Amino acid sequence: MLTGSVYESKYKGSDGVEHNTVFNGNFALNVLGGTEFALGRGIAMMLDGRVSYIGGRRHSPILLEESREAGYTVTDEARVYEERYSNYFRADLKLGVRMNFSNTSHTIGIDVFNVTDQKNVFKYVYNPSTKNVEKMYQYLFFPNIYYKLQF
Repeated sequence: MLTGSVYESKYKGSDGVEHNTVFNGNFALNVLGGTEFALGRGIAMMLDGRVSYIGGRRHSPILLEESREAGYTVTDEARVYEERYSNYFRADLKLGVRMNFSNTSHTIGIDVFNVTDQKNVFKYVYNPSTKNVEKMYQYLFFPNIYYKLQF
């Protein structure tokens, strides 16, 4: 399945001026796919994947000198959500085996989030220890082993 969106997300402030919202990334593209292979009677192997490419979220610029003086992050409120983080990319993979019995189904598998270990910026923050603005990242490579019982 392939999905895509092109959009604008804005609001009009009390000052009557139109501004971006934090979610105005302007586009989103997702590719999803999956299949199952029969391994025997009532046993199937599952393989699923997803790739997402999304326009970066908006943010307000950090005022470095004001943040150093205050000791915490101070943003430029006159430029709310004017800047944008880099575009977001993530690929996930899921591999599992499902065993169906008369009254139950057992699934064991592994989800691997961010298979490519892409560093997507979550936000910029002022770090009072280093007195600089630093990047915080979203999920890095993360495997998740699971077991599911359905009855």
